[in-house]
Parts: sequence; C-alpha cells; structure tokens
Amino acid sequence: MNSNYKKEFTKKERIQNSAKLLEENEGKIPIICEKDPNSEMKTLLKTKFLIKRQITVQQFIHTIRKKLEMDSYEALFLLANCKNKKIALVGNVSFGDVYDNYKHDDGFLYLIYSNEKIWG
Repeated sequence: MNSNYKKEFTKKERIQNSAKLLEENEGKIPIICEKDPNSEMKTLLKTKFLIKRQITVQQFIHTIRKKLEMDSYEALFLLANCKNKKIALVGNVSFGDVYDNYKHDDGFLYLIYSNEKIWG
C-alpha cells in the first residue's frame, strides 16, 4: 500500500520532518497511521501521531478504536507497512520495539489499520 503521506511529501521533506520531531521530542516516535484502502472503516481525521516509546500496541489500538467510534462487534487490526510487507502488530509489544524493527528509512513508522466484523 502506498501511503498518502509519502505521496504528499518528498522523501527529503519526510526525513527532515521526522528528524525534527525526534530531536524535539525525546522518547517519542513519529507514526503515520492510515486506513487500508480496501477497508470500509471510517477514516481518521489525523494520521500523524507522536507517541511515547513505551506505549504498547494494545494501548494504541484502544486509542484508535475510540477515535473511530467503533462498535463493540468490530475488531481493529494494526499492521506495520514495512518494505512492501505488512506485519501484524498485537499485544503488549512496545512501540519502541516496533519502531526499531519496522521504521521506514525516512524516520517514520507507517501503520495500516483495518477491521473485520466478528459477530454478524
């Protein structure tokens, strides 16, 4: 999946932006979180996040669910979009570890979210 953020900004601009964010916000990481284009979910109004390294995947999913006002029967799947591979993110893994393993060479961690109805 091609990121809208990557389409909007040149690689040089993205590198400068992430470097500035990392320098000004020690202990936080820059994330771009966009909806899977095949998903029928709502679209987040804000796609750029700056979160603490110790935040877990589970905590971030909870935040996204609230922002999307999701129904209780919907699941939210979060994937790291890294080098044309999609890696599912789950549980109590910290975003510091996720960032260190899957960040893009422009300094951002690109995430994709999608849903699937569990019941009915």
